[in-house]
Amino acid sequence: VFLALALGDRINFMRKERERIIRENEMIQARALQSERKARIDLENAQEKYRSIFDNAAEGIFQLSQTGKIINANMSMARLIGYSSPEELKKSIDDFKKQCFVYPDEIYVFDHFGITTDTSFVFEAQMYKKDLTVFWGSVSIKSVVDEKNKLKHYEGFLVDITDFIEKNRAESDKKIAQKASEAKSMFLANMSHEIRTPMNAIIGFSELVLNTDITGKQHGYVSKIRNSANSLLGIINDILDFSKIESGKFSLEQNSFKLNGVMNDLCDMFAQKAAGKNVEMVIYFSNSLLNDLVGDSLRLMQVLVNLVNNALKFTESGEIIAKAVLESKKGEKIVIKFTVQDTGIGISEKQQKKLFSAFTQADGSMSRRYGGTGLGLSISKKLVEMMNGTLWVESKVNKGSRFCFTAEFGIDQTKDKAFYNRCRLISGKKILVAGNKSAVLDSLCGSAVLFGMRPTVIETEQKALFELINAFLDDPFDIILFDWDFYLKYGINTVDQIKKMPDFAAIPIILLSPFKTDNSEDIIQKAFVDATVIKPVKQTKLLDTVVDLLGFMDQVKEDVPDVLGKKGLNGGKILNAEILLVEDNLINQEVAGEILEGAGCSVSIAKNGKEALDLISNNHFDAVLMDIQMPVMDGYEATKNIRENLKFKDLPVIAMTAHAMDKDRKLCLEAGMNDYVTKPIDQKKLFSVLYYWISKSKELD
Repeated sequence: VFLALALGDRINFMRKERERIIRENEMIQARALQSERKARIDLENAQEKYRSIFDNAAEGIFQLSQTGKIINANMSMARLIGYSSPEELKKSIDDFKKQCFVYPDEIYVFDHFGITTDTSFVFEAQMYKKDLTVFWGSVSIKSVVDEKNKLKHYEGFLVDITDFIEKNRAESDKKIAQKASEAKSMFLANMSHEIRTPMNAIIGFSELVLNTDITGKQHGYVSKIRNSANSLLGIINDILDFSKIESGKFSLEQNSFKLNGVMNDLCDMFAQKAAGKNVEMVIYFSNSLLNDLVGDSLRLMQVLVNLVNNALKFTESGEIIAKAVLESKKGEKIVIKFTVQDTGIGISEKQQKKLFSAFTQADGSMSRRYGGTGLGLSISKKLVEMMNGTLWVESKVNKGSRFCFTAEFGIDQTKDKAFYNRCRLISGKKILVAGNKSAVLDSLCGSAVLFGMRPTVIETEQKALFELINAFLDDPFDIILFDWDFYLKYGINTVDQIKKMPDFAAIPIILLSPFKTDNSEDIIQKAFVDATVIKPVKQTKLLDTVVDLLGFMDQVKEDVPDVLGKKGLNGGKILNAEILLVEDNLINQEVAGEILEGAGCSVSIAKNGKEALDLISNNHFDAVLMDIQMPVMDGYEATKNIRENLKFKDLPVIAMTAHAMDKDRKLCLEAGMNDYVTKPIDQKKLFSVLYYWISKSKELD
């Protein structure tokens, strides 16, 4: 029984042990299956992740066979090469090197394939898309080997770097262009300086000779030399302006100026030339433009001069009308429309299309017949655009041309007090205007209205006498104005009759005389008129004449004296002024010295900045004219030394230099100079600048 019990216990133990072992095996198998399942899932997840990365990567990913066929690729790779899918790409590309690279013979990377299996290559190259467009690609290729280190295939990446390459190339091109532009600007600046130095001598000595006692024939020769030199200077200025505009280094000044001053200067500049060609020149601007404007008057003048000069060049007879009228006004800004109209040869539609291009004339024959660089209109167009305006032309062959442009300016609320005072004195006065040219009559009537007068226009001798008699009792005329052409046709007899009639004999008569008739006293005596005004008519001159003849001139207070007299400067503040001329060039010393001494100034000369400092320390000077480029000490350093001494802080130092670039003016002002004039010397500009700064300096004293 004991043995049986022991055996039963043993059997039960063994059964339980077997069951335990079975359960453990089952658990082990279950864990193994779970691990296998997890590993399979992890593998699938990893494969899916890799596939997702492969498919969605921004870079093109590819695999190549040993022969260069694409055996696998992602969507980005297909798109980079221009295919709709990886499958289409794999079917199409059998030789990656020959089919996808613009210069396959230069891709030496592929020559190493199959020789060294454990190698990576990265390179940049121009590549073709499916449609044969070209792009820049960055390619990275690596060999893939098996466990026996044998080559299986190649795999790599492709990135489109076209934007990066073009950006770098653009930056490189920009740097090269900037260096080229700087070199060109430097060359032009140096050439300008070198040309202006002898030009200063030619123009300066020509003007000095013209002020001496010479024969009429000699006067003619020297005048032609001076005019030719000024023409050459104009060409030099055009080239410099064109270069500065093209390089983006051109800027406009913003100063207060009077439009009637600009138009008056236009009269002075072209009066003789228009009279010489027997062309009537009329200047007109509306009475809504009397406020001072803010802008670049010199560049505005440059555009007007170019247009009027062209009009005179291509007009053999008839008239030229330069007009300025208000286009629009908004707040503190005003837009003015300028028109220069002529009765010249006109311009065909075909020629108009290339008219504003640089270095072109309307046609080749014109450049030979009329001359010119072909830069004037191109520069004018760019200047007008910088003034927020537009330049255009209206023309027909043999019917004349009409150049128009708009320009925007600021409005200075300052009024021309002298002009308004004169207008106030003659406001309401009645004027009889006699003429037979509509453009001239329109301009004269416009001026009369601007002055506040009441004009009546007549075009025949009979009507002139009728208007005088008819108005005598109720509203008589205060003054009469005869245009020259009317006077030649009717005026001699009409004036004679007027002067013989007691009721009208005292009415002042003004005769508008062409420029070539320069002996005003003889004209007045022979024509029995009271005064003459030279054509083209300057509004300020006409106004002064009317005010004087009506007996109001003694009520006019002069605000600014005339800077230029017959020989030079006038006014006590300038006459006998002590001027220090700092100049190393002997010829320039002589030219400037003669001009200044001719104006009544006392001149001392220093050959460089160091000599100038010594002279200033030991002598009194009213102003210093400072050259820039000199040996020993240049003008910049000399001026800085002058300003360091408080004793000379108010001494006017004016740059007088052949350096004519905008940056040169800026450097002069930064060095402490008060103002800047260029060579060749413009006497009017030089004297005006001297007058202003010496007067200001004496006021401070």
